[in-house]
Amino acid sequence: MARERADIEAKYGKTMQQFAEKWKAHVDRAVQSGCIKKAWLGVLEEAEAISVQHNRVKDRLMEEVVLKTLALYRKENYHPSAFRAPKEIREAEEGFERVGSEEGLSVTGTS
Repeated sequence: MARERADIEAKYGKTMQQFAEKWKAHVDRAVQSGCIKKAWLGVLEEAEAISVQHNRVKDRLMEEVVLKTLALYRKENYHPSAFRAPKEIREAEEGFERVGSEEGLSVTGTS
């Protein structure tokens, strides 16, 4: 999901940059100097700034969410060592026991 969002941000940033470049050339060529030209150039500068911001969001998503968070999740939840598995199974069973005792149930199936 985070990668998909990063891709969307990248596409939007790229599209805004292309929009600004395309129309800047047109405004420079076709619009006479004055208030109207300044206004259009302001709109295009804003589009470029938005492009930069969306590219930064994409970079932060990839660096902080995708790489760091997922690496931490994998480290905490996927263990290559077989020696840690019994402890995790015991912790899960104890959790089920605790919830079952609160509900008046038994993990073994007898009440």
